[in-house]
Amino acid sequence: MIRIVPVPGEGSRQREILLAEIGHLHERTFPGLSLPDLHDPMAWWWLAMDGIAPVGFAGVVDWIGPGEERAAYLHRAAVLPSHRGQGIQRRMIRARLSWARRAGIEEAWTYTSHVNAASANNLIREGFTLWLPGSWGGSTRHLLPSDGVAWLYWRRTV
Repeated sequence: MIRIVPVPGEGSRQREILLAEIGHLHERTFPGLSLPDLHDPMAWWWLAMDGIAPVGFAGVVDWIGPGEERAAYLHRAAVLPSHRGQGIQRRMIRARLSWARRAGIEEAWTYTSHVNAASANNLIREGFTLWLPGSWGGSTRHLLPSDGVAWLYWRRTV
């Protein structure tokens, strides 16, 4: 049975072990892509565990925009190919939305590449809708396709 396990906060010995596992999973699922700052104090992480084996991960950032608006930015999620199709990503989306509700955040957003239909469908099933942001952190350059990838932006109320 797959368990979705939150990574404990600062000060926990287990935290560093679990963050290292996320780093290994990130290398396997996002080859060539730089690892996000796993120690960002505004970020929270989860692991999907099959017994004692990590098979997926997901993060959320407590994002505060230039106008002091607050949102849960669903940041990086992946499931090993051997475990896809079991609803793990959707369970990790729900875990992050639950965290956002408890934190008093009212909106969540994320993005996918135009070729990632599985993630897009999971977001749609979890109530996300397409969204065209005017800016993201004050920049609009991310709205343009880069390296042959176009980004789809998603949001929903929490």
